[in-house]
Amino acid sequence: MLNVRRIKTNVNYFCYKEKVDRKECSFKVDTGSDVFILNRKLVDNEMKKKKIRTGYLNLRYPTGERVPVEFEVEVKVEIGRYSIVVVMLIADINDNCLLGVDFLKIINLEKVFFFFKQLLKLRN
Repeated sequence: MLNVRRIKTNVNYFCYKEKVDRKECSFKVDTGSDVFILNRKLVDNEMKKKKIRTGYLNLRYPTGERVPVEFEVEVKVEIGRYSIVVVMLIADINDNCLLGVDFLKIINLEKVFFFFKQLLKLRN
């Protein structure tokens, strides 16, 4: 079960503090994104050993800014009672960790967060 007190909300995303490969991380669920991204500052030597691919693409923010992806890594994401293994892109981003809308689909929470997002829009 997700601990509601640990969730921060904004009209465009939801934040939650939990773990990626047993390390604490502030996750931002970005409903406008379809990729999983981890800040390169959170990558340790153990994660580097699990590289899948390296330096093959750039991300582009809605502002047009390009962000090079250093590599991909398979990690265990733990949020509340959910524990899933996903492939994350490693890049120099401002946030700790971005979980795309696919994360919501994986744990079947897409409908819940969509409803909550609509409710927040109505309040603003």
